[in-house]
Amino acid sequence: MSILHSYISRDESTAVKGVLIFLIVLGHNILFTKYVEPVQGMGYLYCFHIQAFFLLPFLYGSEPLTKKRALCYFIRLYWPFLLLSGLLSIGFYNLYLHNNFNLWALFHTWLTGDVNLIRRYCGIQLLWFLPAMFAMSLFKDLYYHSHPAIRLILLFLSIVANFIIFLAIVDPEYYSLQSKIGSIIPLGMFPGISYLIFGVATRKIIAQIKINRGGGRKGFIFLFSFLICSITYFANTLYWNKGLVLIALKVMMPIIFIILLWYYSKNLSYYRMWKELGERTFLIYLIHPFIGYILYGLVIWRHYPDSLVLAAIAQLIMLIASYYFSTLISCTRRLKNIIQPRSAEGMCSVFRK
Repeated sequence: MSILHSYISRDESTAVKGVLIFLIVLGHNILFTKYVEPVQGMGYLYCFHIQAFFLLPFLYGSEPLTKKRALCYFIRLYWPFLLLSGLLSIGFYNLYLHNNFNLWALFHTWLTGDVNLIRRYCGIQLLWFLPAMFAMSLFKDLYYHSHPAIRLILLFLSIVANFIIFLAIVDPEYYSLQSKIGSIIPLGMFPGISYLIFGVATRKIIAQIKINRGGGRKGFIFLFSFLICSITYFANTLYWNKGLVLIALKVMMPIIFIILLWYYSKNLSYYRMWKELGERTFLIYLIHPFIGYILYGLVIWRHYPDSLVLAAIAQLIMLIASYYFSTLISCTRRLKNIIQPRSAEGMCSVFRK
């Protein structure tokens, strides 16, 4: 099929985003992650849920990377990172920690989008997603509209990036190497290119499924495969503790999971909840951790014990409150065009009467 062809409709894609943002909120739900800490439940989610967000754009197809398209990616993804990281840095690093304003540190963070720098100067690391998605979007379009030799080079670089990332899992001593590279390579390109090979593989597998048909049986195969991977993860966590097993799961699970979501995306699109969450994914992602921190602070203050019921209540409040606030922002045109502009024209409209 043509590289311009999308394998998923707009409604289906929105529903898939809704499922993914639900899981991401769950991964940031401190009451939930503390409750499932003995079985490393948070680590389980991080085997596939955030990665699936990076793989979803490969289902849409791709267009040639022009200056206008690159600028659009920058405005939609990198500008919010610059704005929010700057504000959080002033609020956390300067006002809360009482440090002097460090222009070079802020510029270094802006230039690289490095997760460790973001954590150090902003207090939270969730903003790393924006520069990484920006870089991945550029690499995706560049890959599909380049000479085969360029494609091979990009895939090789993606493999190298993953090798370095996975090396730190096997031997934590190599984490400093991963951190050093992330603090040097600009524009989130190091994490961004690591997703390229997974995205290319995902699109090829889905293309073969579409060509060969036989959907029902294949859907069951992927569902069963994901179940086996999940059992393997918890067995490894509780009994084996093998880094190579975790690496194998981190390679397979994101691809299997996004294919599962793609396969059942039409069914998911029938449910309003998933579509409503999917429509507000970006702002929910930015807002929900702060609501989670407030809830966790209240639980500590009231000395409530860890429980699955409290975790479920917190999940519901985080989703509803972040959705409500994201709706308020979306209804305020100027504020939305400052935080989440869709184009250069949208940004410029902020300064018009």
